[in-house]
Amino acid sequence: MAPEELDLPAQQCLVATLSQHLTDTLGGPVHHLQTHLSHVLLAGGQAWKLHKALATDFADFRRLSQRVHDAQEELRLNRRLAAPLYRDLQAVLGPPGPVRLAPWPAQGALDVAVHMRAFEPDQQWDRLLQRGALSLAMIDRLAGRLVDFQRQAPVAPAWADADERVQQPLRDTLTTLGRLRPDALDGWSDWAAAEGRRLAGWRRQRSAQGCVREGHGDLHLANIAQVDGEPMPFDALAFDPALRWIDVVADLAFLRMDLAAHQRPDLAGRLLDAWLQRNGDGQALVGERAERVARALVRAKVAALRHTQTGQAADRDATDHALALARRVAQPAPPMLLITHGPSGSGKTALTEALLDQGDLVRWRSDVERKRLHGLAPSEASHSPLDGGLNDHTANAATLARLLALADAALQGGHPVLLDATFLRGADRQAARALAARHGVRYGILPFDADPALLRERLARRAAAGHDASEANAAVLARQLQDRDPLDADEQALCWRPDAVLTDAAGAPQARWTTLLAALQSAS
Repeated sequence: MAPEELDLPAQQCLVATLSQHLTDTLGGPVHHLQTHLSHVLLAGGQAWKLHKALATDFADFRRLSQRVHDAQEELRLNRRLAAPLYRDLQAVLGPPGPVRLAPWPAQGALDVAVHMRAFEPDQQWDRLLQRGALSLAMIDRLAGRLVDFQRQAPVAPAWADADERVQQPLRDTLTTLGRLRPDALDGWSDWAAAEGRRLAGWRRQRSAQGCVREGHGDLHLANIAQVDGEPMPFDALAFDPALRWIDVVADLAFLRMDLAAHQRPDLAGRLLDAWLQRNGDGQALVGERAERVARALVRAKVAALRHTQTGQAADRDATDHALALARRVAQPAPPMLLITHGPSGSGKTALTEALLDQGDLVRWRSDVERKRLHGLAPSEASHSPLDGGLNDHTANAATLARLLALADAALQGGHPVLLDATFLRGADRQAARALAARHGVRYGILPFDADPALLRERLARRAAAGHDASEANAAVLARQLQDRDPLDADEQALCWRPDAVLTDAAGAPQARWTTLLAALQSAS
């Protein structure tokens, strides 16, 4: 049989024989795993992945040339984020000689394998999550790696059919779902058309700004592993360029969707916050929710395809769950705009941290955005005097304008927003309230305060630590306390306060916001 004509049954036999060869060569057991599109052989701390010689609605690997191209792309794409895992390509040789592996390329190869370093399966993020071992530190580290990767990724060309490239994958998903599960497609075509109109201008703007890049394309929990202490996304989408030339927010949205599917909105919220604090990409929020819905629909499609192969009830249930998640994300509670109010050191940032557990809430910190406007990292000192540098009137006005612009974009995307700033001036609070009114959303104030002596002590301790974005000192605090405009009676009626303030094991204060979190879930 010619290499180009290797069919699925013949390939299955080839893989079985290769597995025996590895057993004989390495002297240990070989584990054979299968996905919808691939065979994976694990042995001796190594892995070999072969693409199945089949065609689906979205990929065609029937010919060796097609499998070779995809394997080459897989090696290139995955070395960007998981270079320690992806070694090389190896040829699978066989009859008339024995089935064996050889360096690629090789004369007479029957198939090609992506040769990888194996990792411990229990270090995949879906398994870490199942046993409660996926930490906030890992989430934070991944966000940093993702932002760095996206900054370096190639920018998409200025395609004449760019809008069609974005919308066609979603239409294809809905077409497949409609064929497999016509009972579940009600309303989705209308939603896709409406979102296409709503986001048309945003997508053109994002493309012009270089936000459409060659991403990962399949960034979910099972495609991330802890290796050598680092989160390593692997198995990037290679078979269809249209699914990886995407807005940078799409990869983030995929992982956030998966965290929500695993009932962890708290981790989804922390991931969003960490990503935004690093890149300041507020405009991404206009379309982030729509990207999450699209990824949930893709998951429903994959589960439905799997159900046609297995007939198992679990796969039908997985389709139903993914569709239900897509509908929940597409129909969120109306957002709210919240602001903090209080002098530096009063606990605004620390005590609102728990609100991120809501999953969709977007927090923008004035201390971080003020420095971003001046090209400084959050922990980078500006050495600004009391009324100069980052503390002068122009800088204050620019920071407020940026916070309001960021909130505007998040509200357009259906996200509740928390603006973490002092908001000691009544005029600044009125500007935020006017923005909420323009969007027709609920507005609230989270007030904080403490004894001036305690505030001074906290600021001194924070300055000594040297890792906080805030540079407020005793002089800044004195000016704040002298010039602040107290909340009037109308504003007092808009205030939300913690249900309780607790202390964690390290002695740090933590707030419980049960009442406010319930309001965020049902805002009207």
